[in-house]
Amino acid sequence: MQRSCLSRGGRALSLALTLSLGLAGCKEEEDGGGTLASPSRDAGSGVTEAPGLWLAAGDAEDPAAFLARVTGSDPGRVAASFPAVAARYRESPRMIANRVVQVWHEAPRTDLPSLLLRLAAGAGEKDRRASIGPLVQRYRVLRDRGLPHEEALTEALEHLRR
Repeated sequence: MQRSCLSRGGRALSLALTLSLGLAGCKEEEDGGGTLASPSRDAGSGVTEAPGLWLAAGDAEDPAAFLARVTGSDPGRVAASFPAVAARYRESPRMIANRVVQVWHEAPRTDLPSLLLRLAAGAGEKDRRASIGPLVQRYRVLRDRGLPHEEALTEALEHLRR
């Protein structure tokens, strides 16, 4: 029988640290979903982006207008597509817009209105509102593992429907 290098107390401390780090990102100020760092505030990634890429809780800008502005998309097409996504996910429209920007930044050549409609259609059953936070988190993990945008999005949406 092989003995562990960590004492019983060391294993407990290691487990507690792992759990606390895992739970640190689970609170969201208003929506109750999991949280991801905003693109402009992700200190550990080395990514520095211009301010205005995250719609804060007090911002008065309409989420669809925010998406159109940040992505350079046609405001009319975004305004027409966004309600379908907002109806399918349980987070606030503001947080949905922030999550969509996170996905869009991974593949900025993606047509935003098409992405919105795909996120709406991929949410699963119409009578059940899904959470977009875990979907985007799974998508980003898959992208970090090297999957291309389309494959990562398809797999994340399939996982959401399970």
